[in-house]
Amino acid sequence: RNSVYSKWGMDSTSSGNDETLATAWLNEGGREVLLRTHCYVGETTISLTANTWKYTLDASIMAILHVTDDENRPVEVIQATDLLDLRRASTSTDAVPLRIAVLGSNKLLVWPTPTASATLDVLYVPKPTEMSTGSHDPSNATYGGVPVEFHKAIELWALAQGSDYEHEGRTQSGVKYMQ
Repeated sequence: RNSVYSKWGMDSTSSGNDETLATAWLNEGGREVLLRTHCYVGETTISLTANTWKYTLDASIMAILHVTDDENRPVEVIQATDLLDLRRASTSTDAVPLRIAVLGSNKLLVWPTPTASATLDVLYVPKPTEMSTGSHDPSNATYGGVPVEFHKAIELWALAQGSDYEHEGRTQSGVKYMQ
């Protein structure tokens, strides 16, 4: 945060416009680093119920990385359109491997429709709690669990967004920060 303030000559006054902008850009940067690198992974279990093929994902899941069924077999993660095509083409209830898809950011689709209760073990990228003060550290699991070696990428993201905000298109500063 201090690095962004000093490089941009921003006002670090608490709750000032510059602080609000820098905080938003740093939070965006943290999410981008997590999504692009998968540098911090959470795990959870999703319970499937008989005759249900649509489930609501926990809001803390940003991206699903790997899934296994309750027999430790890999579950194939496919595109939602492909899963919907499978549902239209077949009513099979015993297809292996099980396939899942994420629709939007909150719906988990399963094919074939389970005929009994089951569980899925899921490795995922967790959505961090937004940092809101200078004492919040993206290394902390609550704020993303981003290892220190990736913090420069978060800073550069914020600087690139600041460059766009300041309309420095002609200087190409934003592009340089993103590189």
